[in-house]
Amino acid sequence: MRPFLLLLLAPLFLAAADTSYDLTDGTALDRATGLRWQRGTADRPMTYRDAERYCRDLSLEGRDDWRLPDLAELRTLIVGCAGSRPGGACPVDEGSGGCGGDGCLHSKCYDKNNCACAEGKGPGEGGRYQAAGVWRGAESRFWSATGRDDCPGSSWRVNFLKGAVGYDERNNLNAVRCVREERNGAKR
Repeated sequence: MRPFLLLLLAPLFLAAADTSYDLTDGTALDRATGLRWQRGTADRPMTYRDAERYCRDLSLEGRDDWRLPDLAELRTLIVGCAGSRPGGACPVDEGSGGCGGDGCLHSKCYDKNNCACAEGKGPGEGGRYQAAGVWRGAESRFWSATGRDDCPGSSWRVNFLKGAVGYDERNNLNAVRCVREERNGAKR
C-alpha cells in the first residue's frame, strides 16, 4: 500500500520543486518569484557581516541593488526536498509574527527530521538540493539575512547538500549568493 501512496503523491512533490529560470552568464531569473539571483558565489566563504557587505557592494550585469536573501527567498532555491521548501513541513518560518505568531525563527522550531533530507541525494550537481545546470560553485551552506529570534549573534542558513534549513553563529564562515528583485512587487 505504501508504494502506491508514494506514486500518488510524487507528482505533488515534483510540482512544488519545478521552478524555471531565465539564465544569463552571471544571473538566473526565477520566473515564479521575480527574483534575480547571482549564479556564482563570492570567491570565498565569509562571515555574516562580510556577506552583507559583499552583496551591498556587488555590481553585476550593470546592477548594483544586490542584497543578502532572506530565509524565505533562499528556501525557494531548494529542489527535491519538499519539507524544507517554503510551506513545507519544516516549522522554521518568517511568517508575520516571529516566535509567538504565525512564524517561528527560534531555535526550538528547528527539527532535523522535517528541515533536511538525505545528504547528497538532491537532483543538482554534486547531489545538492538545487536545480541542475543553473548554479555555479561547489559551496553548500549559504547565509540568509534572517536572524534567529532567540540569539542575536546567529542567522539562519540553507545547506543545499542536505536540503537543510539551519542556523550558524554570524562569525562562522558560509557561502554567499546575492539576490535582487527583478520586478517591483514580486511575490514569494
